Amino acid sequence: LSVNTNRCLSCHKRELTQESGAPMISVTHYMTREGQMLADVSPRRYFCTACHVPQADVRPLVGNTFRDMSEMGVSQAGSE
Repeated sequence: LSVNTNRCLSCHKRELTQESGAPMISVTHYMTREGQMLADVSPRRYFCTACHVPQADVRPLVGNTFRDMSEMGVSQAGSE
């Protein structure tokens, strides 16, 4: 992803998803802030990684230590 090239769009652009099998970009990515439809992805949505995590098949930098709240012995609010 750079100022000149967005390779995410080569798979996720709506007209290319049938061939690539990738999830398609939401129709909202083709709209202005005022809700006007555009012929292409809105310039303000061009940099996918501003909101989405980049996908790559690599070893994680840190281990995942996530534990669900129910595993931690914390009761839900209002269940006392």
